[in-house]
Amino acid sequence: MQLLLEWKNATPDMVNPFSLTPLMITTQRGSHRVVKLLLQPEDVDPNMADDTGLTPLLRAAGRGDDCVVKLLLEREDVIPDILDINGQTPLTSVARAGIDRVVKLLLGCQKVNPHIADSIGRTALSWATGSGHDGVVKLLLGRGDVNPDIPDYDGRTPF
Repeated sequence: MQLLLEWKNATPDMVNPFSLTPLMITTQRGSHRVVKLLLQPEDVDPNMADDTGLTPLLRAAGRGDDCVVKLLLEREDVIPDILDINGQTPLTSVARAGIDRVVKLLLGCQKVNPHIADSIGRTALSWATGSGHDGVVKLLLGRGDVNPDIPDYDGRTPF
């Protein structure tokens, strides 16, 4: 893999016929060592999204892969709040699924905005409370800047 990256004609963001880059595919499969190698070139775009809006961070977060999420968040140029086609951010997605360890990592990143609402107006806290994920609710409220009074498009608040 390292030899491929060092090859002078290598294009780290080349897409396959399904609009996927090597980084997208690798974050979906969870190979930490390969993700680390693919993130080395400065010209790789860690924010590229596929046709459904899934970025490498959204893919890794959705799988609950805290190791890959951490690798991605360590890059200065990663934008953690890019929305997929449903308006979900990585935080909203993992709060909805109840993946505590990834929620904790994302909340540790100051660039993450916990108040972004998805296409139906639900925030990460709204999804966590509605799905009964008490651990995620505690993590979100523990951050200190999460507003529990933001209503969704139907006027319902997390409480």
